Amino acid sequence: MDKYHPDKKWLEGAIQSYIEYLKIENEYSLGNTSQILGSGAVKESESLLCQLYGCQYARLIPSASYGLRVCMQVSGVGIDDEVIIPEVDWIASEAAIVSLGAKPIYAPVNAKNIVNVNEIEELISTKTKSIVATHYNAIPVDVLKIKRVLGRINRPDVKIIEDCSQSFMVKYRNKLCGTTGDFAVFSFGPNKQIDIGECGMIICKEKDVYNQVIRYTGHPANLLLNGMGDDTPADALSIRPNPLSAVLLVTELRRIITDYQ
Repeated sequence: MDKYHPDKKWLEGAIQSYIEYLKIENEYSLGNTSQILGSGAVKESESLLCQLYGCQYARLIPSASYGLRVCMQVSGVGIDDEVIIPEVDWIASEAAIVSLGAKPIYAPVNAKNIVNVNEIEELISTKTKSIVATHYNAIPVDVLKIKRVLGRINRPDVKIIEDCSQSFMVKYRNKLCGTTGDFAVFSFGPNKQIDIGECGMIICKEKDVYNQVIRYTGHPANLLLNGMGDDTPADALSIRPNPLSAVLLVTELRRIITDYQ
């Protein structure tokens, strides 16, 4: 390949990551990597993200855009429901809402394009199912304040989805963004803190919620392995990540964990 080819640096980095993964595999015996079974590097990448974020449940997905849609589905978003999103945001949030037959409600943002939490309450209606808190450009949203608003108006049914696509390992009030809401979605694509070409992750706190995420994203074989039979929702797209992306992500997450030790 010509040394000036624009893909040269990226491909050489990928090759080095694959070599590092083989060393990891020799040491830890992670086993066969399968996006269908959720094994090998897929499972290991989920475990490593849980280690970094202090959570129990993580799901590797092909993109954060797909992750937003899945979180909305699990939150019960459907036809004629409403989802509150920042008026300045990436198109994925709006696309996910519209694809489910729901309506986006646009919340005002400040000069840094962060949602103005003080104006969210008046946007919440009986049709509101979830709120997307986008930590835009590594600037955190006060998710705890949103939770307090929902508590004050007795709406615990409204789920908070933290979009951490641009805020991996960013902290707010000494707590990692993504650990306060009901869900968090991460992106590992171009111009992100971790760039492995394309991939994403969902984290959540509750086992039953995680099981629903699996139902919407898993191959029937994966559902069987997780004790769910073949109970796949009729509207589940079950789009799975490339297994090579999982291999790249494992090496990147291990580097970060080493740096934090």
